[in-house]
Amino acid sequence: MAHTAQQQNKAINPHLLFKQICDLSQSLLDTAQQEAQALVQNDFLAFSMLQDDKERIANNYLSATQQFHDNIEQFKRFDKKMITHLENIQSELNTVTDDNNKLISQIGHAAENFIKAGMKTALEYGESNRSHFENNMLVSLQKTAQTKTQTPEPNHDSDNAHTTSKVKQIATKGCRRNDCHHPRITWHL
Repeated sequence: MAHTAQQQNKAINPHLLFKQICDLSQSLLDTAQQEAQALVQNDFLAFSMLQDDKERIANNYLSATQQFHDNIEQFKRFDKKMITHLENIQSELNTVTDDNNKLISQIGHAAENFIKAGMKTALEYGESNRSHFENNMLVSLQKTAQTKTQTPEPNHDSDNAHTTSKVKQIATKGCRRNDCHHPRITWHL
């Protein structure tokens, strides 16, 4: 025999349902406070571990509140102290949740700024090292050229003259590549 929604609603114990909503609200508040502590301590592992439990509690809470709304007439006769207690828990939950969302936003902005600063530093470092590398390479070429002109190899006079003229040619004309902007080197050979 199929039960209608109206028959199921009458079978619900409003006191037990109200207690369940209060308990679930308190569980959500406790979880939100644990999240706040994890965020303040930058413990993102603890924060992420809370998410599955929070989702389970939130789903149960949504189900209980739907039953509450479906049976709202039965709750109108409840003691005001009980309703006020639930409202206080939910108000505190809203406050903690809003604060957590603000912390998450601040952490996101801080992480974004950190990444931007890191990228800028990496680019600056790359540029300074490129210049440093180019200067070291030029000094190395100068030393190589000086060594070759100061200590010629025996029996290779024509090769040494050719090398010396090539070094002079590169030194006076600069790099041959069109896209290269290396400064010209003046060597004293």
